[in-house]
Amino acid sequence: MLKQIIPKNKTRLSELIREQTDLGHFQIQKIISGKSVKINGQRVNQDVVLKGDETVYIYIKDREKDKIDIVYQDKNVIAVNKPAGMEVTGEDSLAEKLELQHEDMKFFPVHRLDRNTTGLVIFALSAGLMFLRRSSKRFSLRTPKKVSPLFPKQPNPVMCR
Repeated sequence: MLKQIIPKNKTRLSELIREQTDLGHFQIQKIISGKSVKINGQRVNQDVVLKGDETVYIYIKDREKDKIDIVYQDKNVIAVNKPAGMEVTGEDSLAEKLELQHEDMKFFPVHRLDRNTTGLVIFALSAGLMFLRRSSKRFSLRTPKKVSPLFPKQPNPVMCR
């Protein structure tokens, strides 16, 4: 989405974006450093002071494309597919995107995956806090077993021919 902003007075670019959008500090810095901002037709990649008579265009990624794939949900837990390149918690994270999709719910991660790892992440819901505590302890004790479909325990008869 392309957003046009014309500042009314002298201000920093990051402050202007913060006032005109619902983006957080790190998201704003990422937009500026990623050259997603034009001032009077010129791309900028640093936080500059605006005089107040410039035309600022900001390209903000469409959040509809950031919808999270929910694999399973009941009254206590929700399991979602985590795409690569996204953190489980923090700013612009999987938990934050879920909370934007479901504003009436709060999500508590039972475990985490590395940023560049894809896979299922389980979140406890507000009503399932006891499940969260028990499950987190299981993950910290490494009780759950990792299963990889690439290395089956029994050879597949079709693959052995």
